[in-house]
Amino acid sequence: RLNFASTDEVDRFLLLTGWREKEALTVRWAELNERNGTATLPDTKTDKSVRTIGAPAWLLLADLPRIAGSPFVFPGRSPDKPLIEINRTWDAVRIAAKLDDVRLHDLRHSFASVNASSGGSLLVIGKLLGHRDTATTAKYAHLFDDTVRTAADTTSTTISEWLAGKLDATPDIQPTSSSASRRSADGRR
Repeated sequence: RLNFASTDEVDRFLLLTGWREKEALTVRWAELNERNGTATLPDTKTDKSVRTIGAPAWLLLADLPRIAGSPFVFPGRSPDKPLIEINRTWDAVRIAAKLDDVRLHDLRHSFASVNASSGGSLLVIGKLLGHRDTATTAKYAHLFDDTVRTAADTTSTTISEWLAGKLDATPDIQPTSSSASRRSADGRR
C-alpha cells in the first residue's frame, strides 16, 4: 500500500459522492464527521455546504492513509497542500474504458442520475450535490430510459385496470382541499 491516496481513489470518491473535483481535492479530515455521516465544506461554489456521505464512500475514506502533517484527505506532493489535479489519470481511465466523451464532471451527473432513477427527489439530490436551487439540480438528474418506461407502464397499467373495473379507484383518490373547495364554490361535484 502506498502511503498516499491514489488518484484512482479520488475518481472513485467523486463517483460515490457526486462532489465537484475541487471539493474532493481540498477536503480536510477535520471537515468529516463520521458519526453524523457528513462533511462540512466551508468554501464551495455555493458557499458553506453540509453533505451527507454514503457508506461506501466512508469505507473508501477509512482505507485511506493519513499523512503526518497533512490536514488533507487527498494531499499533494507537499503534505501541507492538497492534490491539485487528477485530469491525467482520469484521461487514462476513460481511454482504457473507451469512454471517449466522458468528462470528470460527468461523474457528478451520473451520481445525480442514479439517484433520480432510483426514485430520489430533486430536493434530496440537490442536498447531496450542494445545490441551492432545484432548477440547477434538474439539469444534473437525468432519468434512465428504463426508469421512465417502468413509470409509464405502471401508471398506464393502473389506469387501464381502473377502466376495466379490476381496481376500485375511489378509496385511494381523495380530493385535495383546494380542489374540493373549488368544486363546492362553483357548485360542481
